[in-house]
Amino acid sequence: KILSFDYSPDHYYSDPNMKNNIVMFKSCYDSSDVIEEGNPPGDPTHWKKTIWNYKATYNGLAEIFRNHPDTLFIPITAPPRNKLESFYTKTCGLNAHAFNDWLTGEFVDRYRGETGLNNVAVFNFFGDVLARPASDPDYPGALKDEYVQSGSDSHPNQAGNLAATAAFLPFINNAVREWRHF
Repeated sequence: KILSFDYSPDHYYSDPNMKNNIVMFKSCYDSSDVIEEGNPPGDPTHWKKTIWNYKATYNGLAEIFRNHPDTLFIPITAPPRNKLESFYTKTCGLNAHAFNDWLTGEFVDRYRGETGLNNVAVFNFFGDVLARPASDPDYPGALKDEYVQSGSDSHPNQAGNLAATAAFLPFINNAVREWRHF
């Protein structure tokens, strides 16, 4: 049904032939609380936030993406936690980096290679914009200090939102252009 959403979950296009050509989705920062690697192949329905459970979720979504080759799907990685937030840990920060690197790299490459489709593009909101690098010795994967609103709030401040917008605009233009060209 998401392909036929007009402007809210309770409102669908009245014309059954109308559908969204681009579907974007993003999780909240608490999805960056990836507590451990987990075990392959992972379980997309399990409550535990592990790298393998997250991978299993996207491996399952790949079938949906494949079944809608005329729709561009744009997953946006979850933003990072503030280092002062009680749920932030180095382990979670490193695991979030590892998962987001997999999603933006190996997952997209494998999906495109196996399907021959170019209808998935992942915006790395986490690693490319807001998060400290995995190599940070103290707070890997934490929200960069210059993007902290105040205290332990994990929502990015105006500078973070502007940085995300500046990175997202060329990304989305390129993704749509490549998808249309395909």
